[in-house]
Amino acid sequence: MRSMLIVTLALWTAATVSADPFYLRYDPDEGRFPEQEGWTRHWDDPQQELIRSVEGGIFQIDSRGSAAIYDYYSVHSTAFDLADDEELRVTWRMQTVETSGSFGRSDVAVTITNGQAAFAKFYLGSSFVSADEYLGGDPEHFCAFAPGSAHTFTAVTQDLLRYNLFVDDRLAFQGSFHDYAWIGPYRVLFGDTTTGRTSLSEWSDFEISVIPEPSGRLLVGSILWPAVLWVRSVRR
Repeated sequence: MRSMLIVTLALWTAATVSADPFYLRYDPDEGRFPEQEGWTRHWDDPQQELIRSVEGGIFQIDSRGSAAIYDYYSVHSTAFDLADDEELRVTWRMQTVETSGSFGRSDVAVTITNGQAAFAKFYLGSSFVSADEYLGGDPEHFCAFAPGSAHTFTAVTQDLLRYNLFVDDRLAFQGSFHDYAWIGPYRVLFGDTTTGRTSLSEWSDFEISVIPEPSGRLLVGSILWPAVLWVRSVRR
C-alpha cells in the first residue's frame, strides 16, 4: 500500500507539473486602473475627450466625446498556447451603457487571439453580444439580453480554434477563430476597441485563467482516490 501511495503521489505531481497555469484578474474594487494591475494599455485621445474613472467597484470608459478615441487593455502570454489537457477561460462582468455602430456592432469588445493571430471578437452592445465568422455583413452569431444592468460573460476554448460563449451561465453561441488580428498572437484584450465609434462602458471585473480541462481534473481525482482509501484504512 505504501508503494501504491508513492506511485499515486508521483503521478499526481506529474499531472500538476505538466500543466501551464495562468491567472490574472482585474478587480476595480481595488480602486486602480487595469494598467496598474498587469495589463498593457493601448489608447489614443487626440482631442483630450476621453473620461476614465474607477469608483464604487466600477471601471468606466467614456469615449462619447470623440469618435477618434480608442482605449483598450491587453495581456500577452505563451501560457495561452494550450496543452491537450488545458482550457482557456475568459470571464468578465460589465454593461455597455451606450454605443454607436450598425446592427450587431459595438465600440466595445473583447478579443482573444491564438498562435496564428486568428481571433474571436465579441461585440458588446447595450442589449446584445455578437461575433463574426467572416468579416463583412451582419454578424453570424448574435445573443440578445435585457439592457440596463450588468451581465456575466464567459468564453471557453480548449484549442484556440473553437469556443463556447456563455451569458449569465447559459450558452449563447459557439464559434470559430478566424482571419488575422494585427495585435498579434496569444492576446486577450477588452475595452473601447474601435475608432469611428463612441461608447460608455462599465466593467465590474475581468478574469483570465488557464486551467486543466474537466476531464483532466477527473483523471487527477481518479489517481488520488486510492491514496484516500489507503489513508482511511490506516486510520481504522
